[in-house]
Amino acid sequence: MYKKIILFLKKPFNLESYISNKLNLSLLHGLFVFVFLNIFKPFKLDNLKEDLFGYTILMGVLTFLVPFLFFLY
Repeated sequence: MYKKIILFLKKPFNLESYISNKLNLSLLHGLFVFVFLNIFKPFKLDNLKEDLFGYTILMGVLTFLVPFLFFLY
């Protein structure tokens, strides 16, 4: 079991430069940021109360768009 994990981790990460791969990676990154901010509420985000959802949506969208735009160029 341990050897299988080590062999899996030693494989190179094959990220082809297809637009769909870049889109998926950026989308998952933005989704992770949105979920993380909603669950753990770091940086005293719990003080926002009503605005928390909108703020975390904005942060998720920004962390999706900025890397995706950089991936395009």
